[in-house]
Amino acid sequence: MLNCATCHTTWEHKNYISNFSIIFEGEEGVDEGGLTREFYRLLSKEIFNPDYCMFVKVSDKEFDQIKTTELIPNGNNIPVTDDNKLEYVNLLCEFKCLRGIKEQVTAFMKGFNSLIPRFLISIFDEMEIELLICGLPDISIDDLQAHTIYSNYVKEDKTIIHFWEVLREFDTNQVASFLQFVTGSGKVPLGGFKNLMGNNGIQYFTITKVDNVNRLPTAHTCFNQLELPSYESKEILKTKLLQAIMEGRDGFGFT
Repeated sequence: MLNCATCHTTWEHKNYISNFSIIFEGEEGVDEGGLTREFYRLLSKEIFNPDYCMFVKVSDKEFDQIKTTELIPNGNNIPVTDDNKLEYVNLLCEFKCLRGIKEQVTAFMKGFNSLIPRFLISIFDEMEIELLICGLPDISIDDLQAHTIYSNYVKEDKTIIHFWEVLREFDTNQVASFLQFVTGSGKVPLGGFKNLMGNNGIQYFTITKVDNVNRLPTAHTCFNQLELPSYESKEILKTKLLQAIMEGRDGFGFT
């Protein structure tokens, strides 16, 4: 839960740098970048939660009271007809997207621009900003495999072969959950996995061998690292990996 997170902040105005250290209460994990990414993922989810009324509901009911807003002067007394329906739709869209949430958007942009000054993103349109922030929506297993390094494994090992076979058997949501589990983000970096970032810059996905086959796979999102035991079979690997992904979606528990 987002309200279980605390953060300690330092701010350097000169270079527009904000350093957050995220601690999820009651959970293990040292923030080297991965917990920060998870914090922002949870924060963005809660920001757009309609129950918090930060943005007005696409509804006209506010706190159990019906509110009528005139789109034009005396609009309440002007019926919508075939002749003016296009004007009505345009005015309604303008209100819903601009005027009706102006106060909330202004506050949001004030906070956003305090972290990222307007002049740094003014050259991008909305689609480019979405790609920069969210990454690419489609996840290529081939691209991930081509930009993976191994520690105490080689790519010919049985466990590694089974791992890539299992990943290719996952559906789209499972693959996204896996990526979230090991990197802190369910999207592909702009430019592909060759641009996957870790705490110290570009950091390829790493699979590290651990000896205890009774434990679940664990991840270090700050370093894009998966600790993977050498399980006896492909079936066991798939079961353990899915269990780790599902248990790790909303926290940083340690198994």
